[in-house]
Amino acid sequence: MQLPSLQGLEPLRIAAGALSVGLLLRGASIYRLAVVAPGILAGLLAGLTLAREFGLAPSTTLAFAACGGVAGALLAWLVERVAVMTAGVLVGLAVATMLVPLVVAHPPWWVVPAGGMAGALVGPMLYRAALPLVTSLVGAFGLAWAAGWAPTPVVIGGLFAAGVVIQFATGGERKGDAAESR
Repeated sequence: MQLPSLQGLEPLRIAAGALSVGLLLRGASIYRLAVVAPGILAGLLAGLTLAREFGLAPSTTLAFAACGGVAGALLAWLVERVAVMTAGVLVGLAVATMLVPLVVAHPPWWVVPAGGMAGALVGPMLYRAALPLVTSLVGAFGLAWAAGWAPTPVVIGGLFAAGVVIQFATGGERKGDAAESR
């Protein structure tokens, strides 16, 4: 898949690049940014694609991309908690359904729902632990797009590795962020 070029749209290129660098290097420590930044980047991309599809002028293209970025940020913020808990429930249900029968021949009826509830509780904690990896990957793709680099495995892998190392070396999340996100 070829992403649309940001040639001639320097304000958008700078915004996407700055956001991507922030995600790549400090995404897990800036929890609010980590939640909305993928939505912003997706919205910018959607707005840019639509504007280009309709053949709009550069200034109108910037407006479309900006509106898409705002809409993407709002959507990401609204669905974040529900998505993390739902993923936790699904993983908990799957684990209970597949692993418990290996240990107990005829598990009681409540084991699978209990696995879902446990997943809802554990899912957000696992999400926080995986945040440096996720934000580094999203930041790597965003930076490659903003810089106009081909998203080859070497480019994405190198940026991803640098982001992960820097985020883990600088301590990941700040102490106030965990309380903020609850």
